[in-house]
Amino acid sequence: MPRDIDLADHVADLRRDLPLLGERRFEVHTVPGTLRADPDRIDQIVRNLVANAVAHTPRDGLVQVRFEAADVPGRLRIVVRDNGTGMSPEVAAQAFERFARGRPRREPESRVGHSGTAGPGGVGSEPAGSESAGSGVAVGGSAGLGLPLVRTLARAHGGTATLRSALGEGTTVVVELPGYRSPGPGGEAADEAAAEAGDEPTEEPTEEPTVEPTVEPTGEARPGAAATTPGDRT
Repeated sequence: MPRDIDLADHVADLRRDLPLLGERRFEVHTVPGTLRADPDRIDQIVRNLVANAVAHTPRDGLVQVRFEAADVPGRLRIVVRDNGTGMSPEVAAQAFERFARGRPRREPESRVGHSGTAGPGGVGSEPAGSESAGSGVAVGGSAGLGLPLVRTLARAHGGTATLRSALGEGTTVVVELPGYRSPGPGGEAADEAAAEAGDEPTEEPTEEPTVEPTVEPTGEARPGAAATTPGDRT
């Protein structure tokens, strides 16, 4: 059931559990605030993405998990990035398709499983060695459900899931969700108001300058003024 998830508490639990997914270097960061969502499904999204990243990152590799405010107010981005094997453009293009097949990669080491997992790779993952390059795309005849499941869960929350990858450069998956409430005055109301305003810059009204009328000289002396002659000028 959806509820307000305190991001700081959620990430604290995540930091404690990530080493169970594999011996990697993990960096985890979050913005303060809350997310209106189903905590079990959010946990499933993150663990699935991390498990896939671990499966295709060497033992000394780096897996980054970031919860950050999106460009659109009131939305949160969950970013999972690794420096592993990466994917070819062909494999990346079909990464979110169910039962897609990619080419085999190296077989990662076995990892400690979690409840509700389909294998040692984490929630919703396939058995070790059955997926290609951090994508959840299956190889060797297995059904790849990693990223398709992530996209399904993101869409169920009114969000999106996108992917960037290149061979030898790792993979980045971004899940963007509504329901983020930043701390401070106004919270979600302020975020929604900013979203409706479209973050357009506002200009302060400026006063038109007052222009005094100019009078062309006529050569005639004004009343009360002494007339001058060429000989008077120095």
